Amino acid sequence: MKTLFTSILLFLTSIVIFGQNTLSYSPILPNDNIITDAIEINNKVYTLQVDIGNDYSSNLLLINPESGEVLDSHSLSKLSFLAARIIKIKHDSVYLLGRFKMDTCNSLVVSAWYDLSNRQLGIISEIPFCASSVQNLRIQKGLENDWLINGYWVDNGHRRFILKMDNEYHLTLIKDSIITKMASIDFSRQGYLIKDESFCTFYDKDFNFRKDRYSITEGINNIHQTHLPYGTNYILESFSGSPEYENTGHHIRIIDSSLHVINQLYIEPGTKDFTGGFEPPFFGGIDFINESKLWIVGNNNILSNLTIPTHFSVSKINEDLQIECNQYIGFDACYRMYGLRATDDGGVLVYGMKYNESYDPFLIKLGPNCELPTVSTEDEDNPLISISAYPNPGINELSFSIQGFDPANLRVELIDMVGKVLFSADDLSTNIEVADFPAGQYFYRILQKNRLLGVGSWVKQ
Repeated sequence: MKTLFTSILLFLTSIVIFGQNTLSYSPILPNDNIITDAIEINNKVYTLQVDIGNDYSSNLLLINPESGEVLDSHSLSKLSFLAARIIKIKHDSVYLLGRFKMDTCNSLVVSAWYDLSNRQLGIISEIPFCASSVQNLRIQKGLENDWLINGYWVDNGHRRFILKMDNEYHLTLIKDSIITKMASIDFSRQGYLIKDESFCTFYDKDFNFRKDRYSITEGINNIHQTHLPYGTNYILESFSGSPEYENTGHHIRIIDSSLHVINQLYIEPGTKDFTGGFEPPFFGGIDFINESKLWIVGNNNILSNLTIPTHFSVSKINEDLQIECNQYIGFDACYRMYGLRATDDGGVLVYGMKYNESYDPFLIKLGPNCELPTVSTEDEDNPLISISAYPNPGINELSFSIQGFDPANLRVELIDMVGKVLFSADDLSTNIEVADFPAGQYFYRILQKNRLLGVGSWVKQ
């Protein structure tokens, strides 16, 4: 079995790495609002923002250019409609997945369309869950230009359901009350599977039962886990439980049709705080356009009562589950990641909310190399920080560009893929000789005395 455990650390309070095509969004109606979805089309970002402070009374579709300001705002709050996911944007129509809450029915899961020109909302199809409250809807590609929808409803516990949506956006209920399992296209790409961490049920394309398979694998089921078809005959999935069976950090793995683990990756949180744990984002923590460039995100140091500052991690991973770049964001409030969307330019949108006396939504666009939006400040106590290594890849010398600190007073540590510190230097104002290092990927850690300022990856050719 090929196994990879990689641990990297980064502390950022004022973020910032130079880059292009990044976005930091300051939303309207900030208090007690969350972002439930975002997608980038033709250099515009379409965002769903929901007010959670007054029974979802405000539901907005916002359109932003990459500079971050609001270009247009559309209210979707008619008839108590709560839009949770963006299915597709076609011409002037936005196709949405969401729910209605009415006096006679707790939840109607609906597909809908919204005309941007006429500002009209229309319902296409609906599935009633009148005795329960639907709280989660996630969309995956199906086999025949259709979609699978995984969701759960809450009534004395969580119960999952699975819907199918055809290419005309009509909904069909496939499974209800299945507790922990989630659906995905299967390993053969000829049917579907419903899986938790160790038990898998196989179906054909019409969801007729084929077989069950069980395998004891490490990891703990999480209600917000992800299962995605990957490569020719594999599944990429998230799970909980670190190598020491601690609920910290990010965990993804590749499995085959016998449910054997082919490869896996564990990323530690930026700071370990054992009063809190790890949670995948509400709408899933893995996305990609190209399978050789995976994006994964997740919450760290989470407590249910929102009493401690938290952070989340954003990592770009290659097909061998090796980290190409990474950012840790937060530490100043209690953050909750809701999801991510890979973008056509190789970057990623990450979104959710943070709690600091009120719920405030956030949306950040990271570039193809995990570049964060450039932030400028004149506050001496909160300086602009920029750390980068060059040339990257390199051959004989490694240099660092530092903004916000005196490089002569900083220390660097070079770390190999198994976490061993190979080299350290106490002055970053001069070049570091690396000619004797074997070719491969390394991580660098920048410190000011005992304060961790940044981490990145560097490749020796």
